[in-house]
Amino acid sequence: KVDPGKPYKVLLFDDKDHSKDYVVKVLMKVIPGMSMVEATTIMETAHSTGSAVVGVWIFEVAEMYCDLLRNAGLVSDIRAD
Repeated sequence: KVDPGKPYKVLLFDDKDHSKDYVVKVLMKVIPGMSMVEATTIMETAHSTGSAVVGVWIFEVAEMYCDLLRNAGLVSDIRAD
């Protein structure tokens, strides 16, 4: 059951189909205020460990960011924090 006021993590999973540069650019485009350093760290973490936390937001915001990442071709999901 979804609790709309509860924090949810947006996860990014390792992606063999897109370049590292593309993943960084998508993160910076989709997530407001995301710096190149933050986006690179998230991408490198996902690449080396299989997944990374992009951020934590309330459900509707997390769902929107997850959808935007997926629409750009990346593998993303949300989980309760």
